[in-house]
Amino acid sequence: MKKIVLLLILLFVFTVVSCGSDTGAETKTAELGLVDEETTAEEIVYDYPQMDFGGAEFRFLVLRSNYWGQDINDLWTESLDGESLNDAVFERNLGVENKYNVKITATETGNVEGDIQMYINAGDDIYHIIQTRAMNLLGALAPQSYLYNFYDIPYINYEAPWYDQNCINELSIANKLFVISGDVEVSDKIGINCMMFNKNMLNDLQLENPYGIIRDGVWTMDKFYDMMITATHDINGDGELNKDDRWGFIVEDFGGWMLLEAAGCKVALKDNNDIPYLNIYNERVESVLQKVMRIMYATDGRTGSNFLAEDFERMFMNDLALFSYAAMSSIPPFRDMESDFGIIPLPKFDENQEIYYSPTSGFVARPLGVPISNSKDNFEMIGVILDAMSRESTDTVKIAYYDKLLHGKIARDDESSEMLDIIFSNIAYDIGATFNWAGSWFKYQEFFLNKMDNFASFYETYSGVVETEMQKSIDLFKGN
Repeated sequence: MKKIVLLLILLFVFTVVSCGSDTGAETKTAELGLVDEETTAEEIVYDYPQMDFGGAEFRFLVLRSNYWGQDINDLWTESLDGESLNDAVFERNLGVENKYNVKITATETGNVEGDIQMYINAGDDIYHIIQTRAMNLLGALAPQSYLYNFYDIPYINYEAPWYDQNCINELSIANKLFVISGDVEVSDKIGINCMMFNKNMLNDLQLENPYGIIRDGVWTMDKFYDMMITATHDINGDGELNKDDRWGFIVEDFGGWMLLEAAGCKVALKDNNDIPYLNIYNERVESVLQKVMRIMYATDGRTGSNFLAEDFERMFMNDLALFSYAAMSSIPPFRDMESDFGIIPLPKFDENQEIYYSPTSGFVARPLGVPISNSKDNFEMIGVILDAMSRESTDTVKIAYYDKLLHGKIARDDESSEMLDIIFSNIAYDIGATFNWAGSWFKYQEFFLNKMDNFASFYETYSGVVETEMQKSIDLFKGN
């Protein structure tokens, strides 16, 4: 009976491959390796090669910035220590090592870009994959032709659920893919933007619970503004609002870009040929900007200019801010906060917007790239091991981070867990902000920092140089 089932599974695989399945028309049945009798048809549509790499070392080079919650051991850890994420990483790697006879290692550095350029110039292929800020991968290394196109590397099942499809679809350029992210890591998720709200303050002010507003699809910039303004109060009565008073919203000046992105306004979009074009200013952006400026320039509701990270943490923990900007990297320090808080997505532009977007910062998020210091002889091992690590992370590393760390320790109620599901399901990437052509991403911060109000004029002063830099990238990648 088992033999009959096995034959039926093989027949199914042959039919799927012949009709253009996820494995691609060029995948040979032999490359699937031996089929275990317990393997299901759903599992077998992906390429599971059986290989032995003879004890070779598979090496990562990872960024360590020592900056507020952004350094996470998600690709390699030395041993078990009882912490769920650490142990999930260790056990995942051990399983992959045993299956393919490799040794996974990672080296930490404060300057991935500089180190990799040194290795490239020296012809040294010591590191197979690098993990660093998305903006540095695409804005610095890729334009210098220091990264391989992932599509040239075999055995990576790009359409598999263990890869972030938004990253793949939105950060490719001219049908080239220089970064990838997904379940294999946590560091790609630390730049996802959201908000926290203080439940004690919400109850004291008798304001409507954001959870219900969000479920009803009416969590908009107008609704957020009204709640923000209501919360601000001059506690000591000195006639001035400062770090010791109560605020509706605390956020740095880049919050203007964050809110624009949450409304679907990106620095650049792409056409049907995977070629980017600027989307910095148009009628839609102008409409969104009016509401964003109202929030960012509300001196009686929002503050954050010249504040430090410690100021935000202290104010929110001490019930001095109703809403606080948050990236995933900035939430863990609040796990010991005495007052209850909730995690929610950023507001929509208006009720006509169908989903809540969660923009991710290319300056914080750390996806993966393959440096050209690698010999192409490494491609097979890179593809096999990366895909295996990614596949094995779905039921280990992903759960440890998403369910156990976020849901269990930080999110203090079932509603916050529900909100996290919304946030993670709609991650938005901006190719223009990530490549940061001519500093376009930082221009938004400059605009809001200086409290400008004529974005059309501001845009005209720098759009030409942004377009020139963008075209250089397009020409480079179309030619490769």
